[in-house]
Amino acid sequence: MGPRTTRALALTAAAVALAGIAQVARADAAPSLLVSNHVLRRGDSTQIWGSGFSPGTSYTVAADYGTLNNAGASLPVTASASGHFTATFTMTFDVPADVSTVTIAVTDQQQTTVLTESIAVAEPYLVGGACPGRPIGQIATEDIDGNYLTGVGGLGFPDGSYTLTSDSVTFTHPTVQASQGAVYVGGQAVPNLAATFSVSAALQTSPFTSWTWTWQRGKGHAFVNGEQTPWTPRIKGNCFAPGETVRLRSHDAQTTVPRSVTADSSGRFTAIATLHPSTQPATSEPLSTAGVASGQTAHTTPQRIDGTTLFAGQALVSRQRLLSSRYGYMFRQGYECQPSIWAFSPGGTMGEIWQVPTRSRVNAGCRLVMRSGGNLVLITSSGRLLWSTHTAGTGRGNYLRMRSDGIAAVYTASGKVIWTSRAGRRT
Repeated sequence: MGPRTTRALALTAAAVALAGIAQVARADAAPSLLVSNHVLRRGDSTQIWGSGFSPGTSYTVAADYGTLNNAGASLPVTASASGHFTATFTMTFDVPADVSTVTIAVTDQQQTTVLTESIAVAEPYLVGGACPGRPIGQIATEDIDGNYLTGVGGLGFPDGSYTLTSDSVTFTHPTVQASQGAVYVGGQAVPNLAATFSVSAALQTSPFTSWTWTWQRGKGHAFVNGEQTPWTPRIKGNCFAPGETVRLRSHDAQTTVPRSVTADSSGRFTAIATLHPSTQPATSEPLSTAGVASGQTAHTTPQRIDGTTLFAGQALVSRQRLLSSRYGYMFRQGYECQPSIWAFSPGGTMGEIWQVPTRSRVNAGCRLVMRSGGNLVLITSSGRLLWSTHTAGTGRGNYLRMRSDGIAAVYTASGKVIWTSRAGRRT
């Protein structure tokens, strides 16, 4: 036998020995269970992975509550060639209210327990909030006026009837029934609502378990709407203390607001601001509110402060506008690619009196641009020209102004009118 043959036989023997060691290691590996989620609310599920079990051997996986693979509290499994198995455990709604832990056990064919794993039962979920004197609701879901969407849904409740109690809420139905783990709670908060308050639910039958949750008073909220009344936008406030004085502050010199208003019995107020459009470029500024008694503060989202003038290098995009310095006329870039002038009656109704004369079929994405070369142009998002005032080359400081007589005009830097919407052409 040559040296090469001897070396090959030695390597083969080593490989066989290593394979044998690996097989022994696998056979001697301790069985284990891996659970993807060790805390479950009733109605939730989790995956269970078994490993290190004897390949091809049958076992029984059982839970003292809940179901496995939606087939009952026990499940026969067979370990794969690699010693693995999987199952899905569901924490059912009939898990008793006083049970805090569910045990998963694996037994062999001799009914000997191989190992166990525990899953904690999470408390039911019932979290909401309210403004003083207002209906309770989900604290994270406000409408555009700052009101919480009414009603609170609870999850993970054991089957049964519950009695609701709270020093701060009058419930629409003090008794609620859990169905598939869910309850619906309606009611109204007291006017003098604290920053935090408690809500409890107690099971009416044995084991008479109860839970208590801490809810929060909603934060002060203010919203400005000037879409239909741009010169006199409405300010709506919510979630202040009933009857308290609320101080208002505008952060823009073009907008005048009342120094203070009084919240009604529900902690709400409405105020009217006055906008004084100037020739300065339009800005976006917030409005601040502060409740004197409650300390509640609120800042509106930045409200666009419209100007009268579009300067060289500036553009109007969808829904942006110019206003006449006195109440009456608005130059608006709408959703469609057809800028227009609207007239407002003393009663606040509005009607279109002029629009850019273009027959373009483009419906969105346009810009009205006051170019530095003096031309006012309407272009698509790709830069295609749809319309212009044909005033290129008349000056580098030209600007477009919405006048108080209902006419939009292009001026040179010296103040000479070179185009008007009435003429519809260069003058």
